[in-house]
Amino acid sequence: WREGVGGGGDRGAIEKTGAATHIAAMRISLILALLLLAAAPAQADFAAGQAAREKRDFAAAAKEWQPEAEKGEVRSMVGLGELYLRGDGVKEDPRTAADWFKRAADKGYAEGQFAYGQLLRDGNGLRRDLRAAAEMFLKAALQKNFNAQFALGRMYELGQGVDQDDVKALAWYMISRDSGNPFADERATRLSLEMSAESIAASEKLAKDIPAKGAKL
Repeated sequence: WREGVGGGGDRGAIEKTGAATHIAAMRISLILALLLLAAAPAQADFAAGQAAREKRDFAAAAKEWQPEAEKGEVRSMVGLGELYLRGDGVKEDPRTAADWFKRAADKGYAEGQFAYGQLLRDGNGLRRDLRAAAEMFLKAALQKNFNAQFALGRMYELGQGVDQDDVKALAWYMISRDSGNPFADERATRLSLEMSAESIAASEKLAKDIPAKGAKL
């Protein structure tokens, strides 16, 4: 009989544990639902801005993106920065564009890092800084942004902001190509024609290692 009583106690404990787990799961579901509801307006406003830009209604795009960018929505930051860079729907202002790109870059957004890196490389809207540009490209490249991967390869090929290094240049072109950049394959082919078989093999190994192990300048 004691065994039977003990079994009932165990069942009660199991039922209490199950109820507590169920309540915890419900709370998590509620939190996730609230987070999704909070994110929905930002996604809708970004999409509205994107649709306006595709229709070439740049002023409407700026109107949609401005408040979201100010709230910290990174896609809107980059979109707004692009409008200021080109003077689409707003007064052309590369400095303001650079500010929005930097804000997105500081949040770790690859598109923002690449865009800000371009302005640093070209000295557009801010003082030219090739080393800082290469650092921005590297951050975005490690997030599989194929434009940044290609840009970093170009900097290694030309020795801009980094030591000139054809092996690293070719490796980044290969990585960019494998990430889906249709222009990287041609650049990789041209550069490889000027390199030894040993150097090409080193680039191929590096291109395999970087996605798995990361890279530094």
